[in-house]
Amino acid sequence: MKKDQYFNLEVNLLNDAGMMSELDAAEALGIYVMLLLHLRTKDNYEASCTPLLLRAFARRHDLELDMLEKVLHDYNLFEVDEERQTI
Repeated sequence: MKKDQYFNLEVNLLNDAGMMSELDAAEALGIYVMLLLHLRTKDNYEASCTPLLLRAFARRHDLELDMLEKVLHDYNLFEVDEERQTI
């Protein structure tokens, strides 16, 4: 079965007092959407987040690794399993 090519995006995301006010909003939103798109292509919407793969993701998409990690870990936007190193 082919996966749907679309996903819902919360319309109030720009009003998020945390991430949007603490980080560069456009960059933070871009990283968030990039991670969503990446997860959308994975089985069960789960991907590895080992340090090696996060560095590769950041390099491939021309992102600052620290910004990627902030969006991933600091705003409760994703469920990160530290033990299994998955998103």
